[in-house]
Amino acid sequence: MKKYTRILLFAAVLVLLFSTVTAYGADKTSDKKQVKARVTKFMKAVKAYKPKSLGKHVTSSVKYTYIADPVGKAVRYMNKKHMTYTLGKIKVSGTSGSAKVKVKYFDGCNVFKEAFKATVKWYSKNPKAEKATVQKKIYQYASSYYKKASKSKSMKSTTLTLKMKKYDNGWYITKIKGNYDAAVNGNYQKAYNAVFKKK
Repeated sequence: MKKYTRILLFAAVLVLLFSTVTAYGADKTSDKKQVKARVTKFMKAVKAYKPKSLGKHVTSSVKYTYIADPVGKAVRYMNKKHMTYTLGKIKVSGTSGSAKVKVKYFDGCNVFKEAFKATVKWYSKNPKAEKATVQKKIYQYASSYYKKASKSKSMKSTTLTLKMKKYDNGWYITKIKGNYDAAVNGNYQKAYNAVFKKK
């Protein structure tokens, strides 16, 4: 009788252990799906260049850069036409997680660099031009140089790591690691620094 009782007790422990592991596995799978959904929505907003949508998927501490002035039109055009992304490995541990995203983008550094230089030259002859006019001029030059650029040589790739955290209302991006500016803004900042912030 005691032997039979021990067998039943052992079986009960196994059932309890298995159900706990299964539940944990199910929760982890569910969390990974939620992380994937969040990252997908975020990247769609990045490609579509919708800053308001970007803010819905990140915490307030995340700094996501985008060009809001008229020059950003050139960046948005390049992004929508060339940028692609592939979701990579997703990790989840408790309320923390991360997702890898491989991004292919059009590196417009040389395009913007030449556009800035041309605008500076133009501005030297038109010093009284208003800011809006200058920005429009940069956009015009950028568009012109973009049409002449080698698309194959200008395509680059980078991998972003999105750090995630689970809150009561779901998973959100808490940090972006990698060359986000290059992928999203076509390396605009590098070109700007090369022309206007030379040491």
